[in-house]
Amino acid sequence: MHPAVSRALLLLRESGGMPSLSKLADAAGIGAPYLSRLLVDNTGHSFMDWRNRIRLDRFLEGYRPGANLLKTALDAGFGSYASFHHVFVDLMGCVPSAWVKHSQELREPNEFSQLPSREAYSLPQPVVVSSRLRWARLAPIVSPAIHAPLGPVFLERVLSAEHGIPAFDALSEIALDASVPDGERSSFVASLAKNDSSSAEEFDAMIERHDFAGTFAGLLGDFGLSPQRLADSLTAIAAILWTATHKAGDPAVESIKALSRQIAYALDSLRPKPTENIAQEAHTAAICHFVALYYTLEAVRARGDPRAVDQFAEATSITARQIFGLDMALVNLTSRGFERKP
Repeated sequence: MHPAVSRALLLLRESGGMPSLSKLADAAGIGAPYLSRLLVDNTGHSFMDWRNRIRLDRFLEGYRPGANLLKTALDAGFGSYASFHHVFVDLMGCVPSAWVKHSQELREPNEFSQLPSREAYSLPQPVVVSSRLRWARLAPIVSPAIHAPLGPVFLERVLSAEHGIPAFDALSEIALDASVPDGERSSFVASLAKNDSSSAEEFDAMIERHDFAGTFAGLLGDFGLSPQRLADSLTAIAAILWTATHKAGDPAVESIKALSRQIAYALDSLRPKPTENIAQEAHTAAICHFVALYYTLEAVRARGDPRAVDQFAEATSITARQIFGLDMALVNLTSRGFERKP
């Protein structure tokens, strides 16, 4: 991200008021037209988009159950209820009153008190938050079902993978169930509960409310991957961890396909070879972890706060070491897949 964009977004978020584009550009040390163009080129969103997003974040941070919606919206920087309502529906996908009702139904008075990971993602402090930001609480959790079969240095295998033709019974070629059926879901949640029962319960609730299988299949399809292959679910996890760690944009399809080939060969080199049941458990865990990471990355990007991006990068670097045994900061993702940095 261009340094002027990072500075401008940080100033916009930290400003007590809402500076105009020209004032923000002056503070960032560049001209207003150039900043306007840089914002779109670097983030895909205009100055008006970011101003509305930050106002909405302020509303979400400032709202308390029973508070007056109009007053909270005006305090957040909106000029009228009509403008607030328009932005809220556009970004949240529902009217404010429906969000208030749903948030009160989900509210747990002590839900943040035992969760240090909240600070790791620079999330707001209020009791009522949007479901979009709740994903960040699930991102740091890692199931042993995904990393145990891979061994302690799986990413080293990926980096040294020798390309060839997979055997007919190769683990990477087995078609697995990507629908997150009830039995697999229960096993996944149980594996999480061994370390953190409350987080496991919340993960289970999010799986119940959201179409994990559909989200996963749709996103993998965009990159030409199969939702039924363990190699491709691991590729998805590795790619999103690399993207977050490097604070990068979405990888190219060519790079993802090359990474998929590397992971397939590394997977087929595992000895002893994991059973199909173990592979299925790892696949379900990979699907669930990927969807949580994906929505967290989208939430962090939408906040427009460089500090949140940095903190998420640090957290995903730790997650990558837990799953793959190596820091993603040590590798590049190129058209040939993962390559060790010189």
